[in-house]
Amino acid sequence: MSKLQEAIYYAADAHRSQVRKHSALDYFEYHSLILFSRVLQDPVHGGEEAGLIMLCHDVVEDCSENDSDEARAIHYREIQVRFGLAVYRGVHDLTDEYTKKRHPKLNRRQRKDKERKRLAKTPARSQLLKLYDREINLEDSIRDGACNLNYARESWQLASALSNIENAYQACRVFTLAMQLQEMCHE
Repeated sequence: MSKLQEAIYYAADAHRSQVRKHSALDYFEYHSLILFSRVLQDPVHGGEEAGLIMLCHDVVEDCSENDSDEARAIHYREIQVRFGLAVYRGVHDLTDEYTKKRHPKLNRRQRKDKERKRLAKTPARSQLLKLYDREINLEDSIRDGACNLNYARESWQLASALSNIENAYQACRVFTLAMQLQEMCHE
């Protein structure tokens, strides 16, 4: 079995009972696989390693019974053993550190601000992959009619913090979709 096949089975199993927030569609099929496919098609930044990262990127944060350091460490170890150090590092970069469960004393704005600052210090590839993730989430929100002005604002701020010459196209996609979501909310 190839690493990509193994990652597909691994992530599908981890997300097996999850659904998308606003549509109740299967999470793995309608987020992880779509994101994986889009990243693989990127002629410059795609490839097997980026695909592996995107398949596993939400496992640590979304597939634990709790969001404890111990639960995260178990997932991180498993990802590193199965898929290698580079994939582990990419997943680690994309996993939100400032979640509500982990930082209950911070409000959403404070958590998102700290997360943006953390992401701005990650490698360029991780920043690009985060923008791909945000792009898919925005597309889903717009398609599902899920008006969320906070998410539109946060997306704009994220794209501003992460945009650089290497990911200018993805940052522009996030800016455009964030504006569309905001306009949809005002209609």
